[in-house]
Amino acid sequence: MEKGLQARLLRVLEERMVMRLGSDALIPVNIRVIAATNIDLRKQMMAGNFRNDLFFRLNVLNLPLLSLRERPDDIPLLAEHFFKRFIREHNKNAMELPQEMKRLICEYSWPGNIRELKNIMERIVLTAIEGEIHLPTVRLMVEELQAGPKQQAGSGNDELIQGTFRDIKRKIIRRVLQEEDWNKSQTARRLGIDRMTVDRFAELESDD
Repeated sequence: MEKGLQARLLRVLEERMVMRLGSDALIPVNIRVIAATNIDLRKQMMAGNFRNDLFFRLNVLNLPLLSLRERPDDIPLLAEHFFKRFIREHNKNAMELPQEMKRLICEYSWPGNIRELKNIMERIVLTAIEGEIHLPTVRLMVEELQAGPKQQAGSGNDELIQGTFRDIKRKIIRRVLQEEDWNKSQTARRLGIDRMTVDRFAELESDD
């Protein structure tokens, strides 16, 4: 938070008064503030980036929040919560989270914590069509997580799941075709789709 805003927040906390934009009238408020940070505010104070008086005003009850890997029992609960939330937000049909994904999310270390978990849940929901989750896409997400952050950087999986569902499907088929030395029958078996679908998308690739 910029230093000027820190001063304003401190004034609100001390005086319990706010002023609307464009107004000169003070309005009394009865509020409680929950503040969160992922940086060391004491170090920020020493560096002159955070006001001492605001820190001590906020630091009444300190609740350190453990990372996801330190509270594994919360992971499936949060995953289900975000999964259902994104179904509502994106107006998708009701569906169940694949067992394969449920198993993986409990084994993964989640270096990106809740943001990363939310991201994965939204990816799964966005790639679903008519209440059906596209399992080949889920498998690639599983492989992405299992690869770990260092390998992910050059894996191209972020690019793989960008675009429309049709774009994602084409890129998945293209990647598996390459991995299977352009064997269409083996690609179809691996992805759990029919050979005609692979043929159709391979023809689209050649047209491009």
